[in-house]
Amino acid sequence: MAKCSLCGREKSLSQSCLKHFIRIDGVFYEALPYKPRNKTLYEIHNNVKKRCPHCGVIEGGYHHVGCIFEVCPKCLRFWLSCNCFGIKTLKSNEEPKVVFLENFRNK
Repeated sequence: MAKCSLCGREKSLSQSCLKHFIRIDGVFYEALPYKPRNKTLYEIHNNVKKRCPHCGVIEGGYHHVGCIFEVCPKCLRFWLSCNCFGIKTLKSNEEPKVVFLENFRNK
């Protein structure tokens, strides 16, 4: 089982990572929550929340570090394959926990 290096939770069991920001060129962008592309009529009528197929968060939750389906809040392409290099961070008054996403690219 793999734990997220940002929130410390088990990826496949948690409903969401912590709300976080992505700092690109000194600007903090709020991370975009998971939104599935397609839902069946059953899922729509019964309010079924889908899970991200890679990191397991539920619809409306924040992706875990390294998820291939996280969308870049700047260019709206997949974060791990776009050219908006930056860092994922918890923006707070305490010491922020920072995870460099370049470690996850092209793996």
